[in-house]
Amino acid sequence: MAFVARPFPNRHYHNGRLGTDLSLGVDNWPYEGMKLKKLRNQRDSQTVLRFKEDLSLHGVDLDQQAPGTDVDHVIDLVFETGIDSAENLWPLDSAINRNAGGKWIFGTYLVTWADTKGGPPMNTTPADVPTGRWFVIVDERKPSAR
Repeated sequence: MAFVARPFPNRHYHNGRLGTDLSLGVDNWPYEGMKLKKLRNQRDSQTVLRFKEDLSLHGVDLDQQAPGTDVDHVIDLVFETGIDSAENLWPLDSAINRNAGGKWIFGTYLVTWADTKGGPPMNTTPADVPTGRWFVIVDERKPSAR
């Protein structure tokens, strides 16, 4: 059983019995018209592990309760606002997550961009767009595992 992930505001939870805190939810949710600058933020290999440990302390075990679920960045780390922290993580069906990543890199998704303002348009994969360029979300679609 996979979680259906929907946008929800970031909230702070406290487990009084254990004396632990958990920040969960995403305030910076993608939307049509959102502008994203392509950069390369650093990934901390421990962020997802800490997120899963925090969930576990609060009674949520993704591996047991939702097998086939990845912890994913809502705003990808390739964008300026895509920070590597709990406030930018959500549970996402593994097939959907991996399918989207493959399209980004291997060419199913194409974007139109120009190297200079007013320059000729080019169609490439998002991965081939140089760092520093801006993306604008022009359409929102329901995720698919296919």
